[in-house]
Amino acid sequence: MTTAWYYDYYEKGTFPHQQEFCDAVRWTKCNLDGQLLVSPTHLTRVATNPLTLRLRTLQEVLHKLEIEINYINAEIEKTTSEQFNKSKPFGTMISLHTQDSQLETGGAAIEEISLPGNKSITLRYDTVHFALYDFFTNLGSILDRLAYEINLLYELGDWVKDRLDWVKLTNLSDRFLCGLSVKDQNLAEFIKGQKVNFEKVLNYRNRLIHDSIISTGIEMIGFPHEFHVFLLQDLEDAKSQIDEDAIKFCEKVKADVLKLLDGSYKLMLQHLQTHGKPPW
Repeated sequence: MTTAWYYDYYEKGTFPHQQEFCDAVRWTKCNLDGQLLVSPTHLTRVATNPLTLRLRTLQEVLHKLEIEINYINAEIEKTTSEQFNKSKPFGTMISLHTQDSQLETGGAAIEEISLPGNKSITLRYDTVHFALYDFFTNLGSILDRLAYEINLLYELGDWVKDRLDWVKLTNLSDRFLCGLSVKDQNLAEFIKGQKVNFEKVLNYRNRLIHDSIISTGIEMIGFPHEFHVFLLQDLEDAKSQIDEDAIKFCEKVKADVLKLLDGSYKLMLQHLQTHGKPPW
């Protein structure tokens, strides 16, 4: 049974191999729970599982974004069920750019959604930005943590000098993936096949951390109307459409990263069974 120390406890069936593998390498130089082996019977440092913490943060941030959007949709449903007139337009959305006002906007526009019956709902773009920032930066740190753990286990490079992260690990022309292929071809091929799932994610993360913000759009779609937040499809194309549904995209990416993590841990368990304790 998975303990609360590991992520499968919080979302059963998504990362079942985490605890088994962490238990298997606990009493080695490759302890993945933040502890340091100082003797065959003694571990030092306070135990902390970095992947569990990051995944729980990812889960909470996505939940926060869903709450923000679902609250608005609940208000829309309530209002439309009371007063909706099918022969008239639903309402309007007005972007209030309040740079010179005294309203608390967090440096971003406010979207006022006008509903039937002289009602309205206000969405602050800064709250959406906070959630997206936390989601994509945490997602990137999960990928980098996996790369760190693989380097720790397979000794692909100097952890201080090389600072192996996900981008370096998955660079087909770099020595790290080649080195992993020599030591564990199954894991290297699996990771190579997963790389494409995270290219857009890392573009979003880099834009948020280094450059600016992700362009977002708000739209009412369907009947009865439903509120959606959309992301810019291609950050490198000025003419790109803002039509990537934020919630659906984030949910897919979260599922993809859990598939990557559990698949990697499963293969590393198999490698341990045939090659003994790490480092390899």
